[in-house]
Amino acid sequence: MANYANVIDNIAIDVSANPEAEFHPDVAQRFVLVPDEVRPGWTLAGGTWAPSAVELAPAGPTYRTLMTPIRFEEQFEIDEQLDIEDRRAYDGADEALIYQKRVLNLLFGKLKDQRLLEVDVADPSVIKGIDFCQWVGILTAERAATIKAGIPA
Repeated sequence: MANYANVIDNIAIDVSANPEAEFHPDVAQRFVLVPDEVRPGWTLAGGTWAPSAVELAPAGPTYRTLMTPIRFEEQFEIDEQLDIEDRRAYDGADEALIYQKRVLNLLFGKLKDQRLLEVDVADPSVIKGIDFCQWVGILTAERAATIKAGIPA
């Protein structure tokens, strides 16, 4: 089995056999192939991996990118949810706002589908939806990144 590590300053920060399934795509792309015995905290010196002499503090909480539709909606703060609701209810003639309404209805209308059991914020189509919310000013860049990482609001 292959072993991959997120290596920063010659230290294996995170180790995984399948980083694409366990981490946000932005993080998963930083993983490199390492020997099977490498564990978090191991250091690379002169091309050789070795256990660290210093014990690393436990990592903070990890967040999952898979969540229920309700949990996904709750990733958005109240003012963001209200902004989305208002834009979805727009009934004017402005073509740009009509386009926003149509896109937001596509993105958020699917969340009410009883067949939808989970939302994966690492899925490219979900990422595009979050990016759209940032592009139209519903989300700041920081809030969009937070939602994509699955960090609770």
